[in-house]
Amino acid sequence: MAPPRGSTLAQSVEADPSRRNVTPPRPSTAAVRQLPNPAAVTQSRMRTLVADEDATSRALLEQVLGSRGHDVTACADGDTAWTLCQADPPALLLVSSTLLETHGVPLTRRIRAIPGGDRTVILALTASAQPSSLQALLQAGCNDYLMRPLDEAVLKVRLAIAELGVRQETRAKHTVESARRLSFAVDQSPAAVIIADPKGNIDYVNPKFTQLTGFSHAEILGSRLLELSDLTLEEKAKFWETVERGLEWRGEFRYKRRNGDYYWASASISPARGTNGKTAYLVEVHEDITERKRVEDALRAGDERYRALADNAYDLICEISVDGRFLYVSRNYREVLGYETDDLVGREIFALIHPEDRPRVMESFVRAVQSEAPGGPRGGQLVFRYRHKNGQYRWFESVGRAYRSADRESRRLVVARDITERKRAEDQQRELTERLQTANTRLETMTLVDPPTELLNRR
Repeated sequence: MAPPRGSTLAQSVEADPSRRNVTPPRPSTAAVRQLPNPAAVTQSRMRTLVADEDATSRALLEQVLGSRGHDVTACADGDTAWTLCQADPPALLLVSSTLLETHGVPLTRRIRAIPGGDRTVILALTASAQPSSLQALLQAGCNDYLMRPLDEAVLKVRLAIAELGVRQETRAKHTVESARRLSFAVDQSPAAVIIADPKGNIDYVNPKFTQLTGFSHAEILGSRLLELSDLTLEEKAKFWETVERGLEWRGEFRYKRRNGDYYWASASISPARGTNGKTAYLVEVHEDITERKRVEDALRAGDERYRALADNAYDLICEISVDGRFLYVSRNYREVLGYETDDLVGREIFALIHPEDRPRVMESFVRAVQSEAPGGPRGGQLVFRYRHKNGQYRWFESVGRAYRSADRESRRLVVARDITERKRAEDQQRELTERLQTANTRLETMTLVDPPTELLNRR
């Protein structure tokens, strides 16, 4: 991101420690002098280049910059400055205006054209107070200017402003890079991710969404959140009421594919707030739960069909006694959690739940057993962590229903899905949202207006 021309607060990238040991080629070793690092300064140093033919001015700049903890390299001609910048653009460049036009194209424009040069903060040193001359410096790519003869008090103030800009740019750059990495993770997520504006108009869908629905990115843009769901108008109104209060909405619904078929989805939709405290956009993460729904339907249709589906389903399916012990577990417990059937049948179901989640799950189970009659409504969703046989915990989302077996024994059927990857995607999306909001906040405050420059230069 190029620094704004004419801005008092300049932008650049702070010195990269990995680049400190690189010695750039120098046309003349006599033409360049590098100050020793003051031992008192322990924080990361700002790499600064001074290019000034005036020895007195150059010495003052070296002294002031060195006292402020900069790694200062100084030279007396434009050719040397250009060579040093080509090798490794500095975070801050103070250059005499008389050295800019050494080869027809201003030195500043050449610097802006090289990799990393667009982030260098450039302050021109000039003796001309003519508005046309100062404007020409800014148009040539300088961020700001300092009037000669240099006033040490003014110089320190102006350097403080430039240093603040460099550090803010560094933090913003790191934030944006981190956001890009998180964005890549969202693109690779095994759960469908949808991002919409505050009114619900879809701006982005990840590849998993297009795989599930058959809609391309271009086809779905501009559609409304939940437009393709089978939720009733009343249910959609409750959804909007929830997110407008700044809360997360969760629900299950059928979602229409491009070919007209439907699949069952379990979704969470959360509002992300902007710097003004208002909702900036909405984030939906949803998974295909069609298989789980088929098992539930099969249970209602008959025991034999249910068992056949349960043993071949991806979701974990178990039957639990009213005292909380496994009576039956589907075969895929071995694949998902590493346990054989004999490891679990007869065992208390709560023993392998994460200690932090166990009281909540136990309370929900007892309440469900006491209140639900066989054939009654399905219990609410529970999200908890369950221990794999290898000792690691994985996230699961479950629903349960009371029923009676063939011998009229009261039991509870629980269907659970491993949502570890979905939780990871939600966490990544949440972190991405926070980092983007942080980056936007910093970028909004990185540019100061010109009047302070004029006041400081008024002698």
